Amino acid sequence: MADILITGKTEIFTREALLPLAEEYRVILAGETYLTEKLPNVQIYHTDPAEEKFGQLFDVYSFQAVYFVSGYVDGGEGLYG
Repeated sequence: MADILITGKTEIFTREALLPLAEEYRVILAGETYLTEKLPNVQIYHTDPAEEKFGQLFDVYSFQAVYFVSGYVDGGEGLYG
């Protein structure tokens, strides 16, 4: 199963959005989230690209794709908006 990384404004991702992705990929969500339950094939890390431990994700996983969601996604002001 291929790994994908989603980072940035990750709190927009709901359970309903992640479950279909997790059927095809192992989803690594790096950032803030409102999810409290454990989902199959979804790993959550409370870190962001500005932190050193974020880089360690690249030592552990081999990502097929990396998605950065900017703050503009919900009408915000930019990067973490």
